[in-house]
Amino acid sequence: MPLNLNKVHNYEKIPGKHQVSLREVTPYVRFVHEDDTPIIVQKGAFYSDGGQRIKKTDIPPWFWEQAKLINKEKRERIGLMLPGETKKEVKKTPEKEASELVDEILGEVDDLAESTR
Repeated sequence: MPLNLNKVHNYEKIPGKHQVSLREVTPYVRFVHEDDTPIIVQKGAFYSDGGQRIKKTDIPPWFWEQAKLINKEKRERIGLMLPGETKKEVKKTPEKEASELVDEILGEVDDLAESTR
């Protein structure tokens, strides 16, 4: 899958309402080190600033040192596993759960607004 910075937060219009719902979240982190090429991580894949895919074997050592500084939750959200971590330790981001929660809250707001009219 290619790097996708245009749809980090993907919304869709709720039919019949003047609302949008968060459909998908595609977070990324950009790592920068001195004069080296920045590295972007999204959905467990590595990219250059131009969006070209970088092989994991080509990732420089400085990257892994910086990646260790990122908290585990954020690493999980971007699909980044440190050397020695297994896939069991990395959880899938509950994107749909967040979207469903937003929809539920917005529905309650609509119900409240109608009941006060």
